[in-house]
Amino acid sequence: MVGVIPVTGSEAAGLHRGGLGEGEFGPPREAFSFRSAVGDALSFVELAVGRVAEGEGGEGALRELEAFLIEILALVERDPGLALAADDLHRAAAMIVGDLRPGREGADVRRRRLLLDAARRFRARLDAAGPSRACLRLS
Repeated sequence: MVGVIPVTGSEAAGLHRGGLGEGEFGPPREAFSFRSAVGDALSFVELAVGRVAEGEGGEGALRELEAFLIEILALVERDPGLALAADDLHRAAAMIVGDLRPGREGADVRRRRLLLDAARRFRARLDAAGPSRACLRLS
């Protein structure tokens, strides 16, 4: 699982220069918030979903999707509805990847729609989620 590591001091130098922070070291630690960590992981989830929906990436895209879903679930408070939405999203993607065969053009339209609907449900549940206790200790 990919972890979220807070970046401070000289580690941030060169990554974020400009008007966000004070001095030469970039933004203060608070700039690396729960929402930005979840947003970053969600961006990768959406990329993986797009790749699977287009019939690209296969098993690699499915593994990336799984890794970032696990990361998001570790960042947010425990929510069985969110966990079920993540499971639905993963299963929908796995159905498409399992159905890809040489010579076939992309994913079945119905399965693709199921995948995109599952991604929307996951996003809706995630928007209401708060940080986990472990994530709060990092702040």
